[in-house]
Amino acid sequence: MKGSPAFRCGYAKDAIGGAGGAAVYPHNYEALRYFCGFAQPLIIKLDPVTDYNLNGQKLYLEGRKTIIGGVGTTIKNGELRIQGDSDVVLYHIRFRDPVGDCVTVKNSELVHINQCTFDQGTSG
Repeated sequence: MKGSPAFRCGYAKDAIGGAGGAAVYPHNYEALRYFCGFAQPLIIKLDPVTDYNLNGQKLYLEGRKTIIGGVGTTIKNGELRIQGDSDVVLYHIRFRDPVGDCVTVKNSELVHINQCTFDQGTSG
């Protein structure tokens, strides 16, 4: 299905993200940071009505993660960094009010970003 996180094309079509890992449900920024730092594969399912405020910080994401948002899911006021890792899938997340870039990918491979929105300012 074209709109699902399972549909991938392009250079990162072989990214498996957190496939085979446990599903976790962070309901705030602290829990999200905790799960992003796990070495094990995870499927991180964000609350569809929560703003995850990074408070001006960088959130480092380890490899073998899938992060799935929803209609109202927002990661704001910071930067998500994928650095030196592989197999990351970001799906259906709104990134808003970045400090630096919304998402930075450096020295990484198999990073698939699908159906995400990137907004520079609070007005959307």
